[in-house]
Amino acid sequence: MNALQTVEAFLDAYWSQDHNNTLSLVTEDFSWQNVASPAVSITSRSTMREVLVNQNMGFPEPIEAGHHETLNAVADKGLVLHERVDHWVLRETAMSCPCCAVFQVTDERVALWRDYYDIGHVMRQFESAGIKVDTSQWF
Repeated sequence: MNALQTVEAFLDAYWSQDHNNTLSLVTEDFSWQNVASPAVSITSRSTMREVLVNQNMGFPEPIEAGHHETLNAVADKGLVLHERVDHWVLRETAMSCPCCAVFQVTDERVALWRDYYDIGHVMRQFESAGIKVDTSQWF
């Protein structure tokens, strides 16, 4: 797989909640940062496993379904710039978030995933579904 194919396979596995496949596509020292939300900052595959399995994939509650829609993607060697819209369902409410990401791929595995998005947009959707998020520990 090339770097872009690796990223697409990784995102497909993540959103389909195939945790074993997701984890097989990241390096041991994998780093994941949601720049808009300091609630998710991961620095290893084992921490990623904890977030996927025991912390609702980084969401305040388990999602019922999810997928991503790639809008634009550019790859240069192992670096992938990826514009997409993430779609998910929480409490039977469809939600979405446009975001851009930087991925670094090494040996067909994601070493870095850094997401940039509007946290206010996401929080408004959570609030409209009656989901409360404690942000007091974020900063």
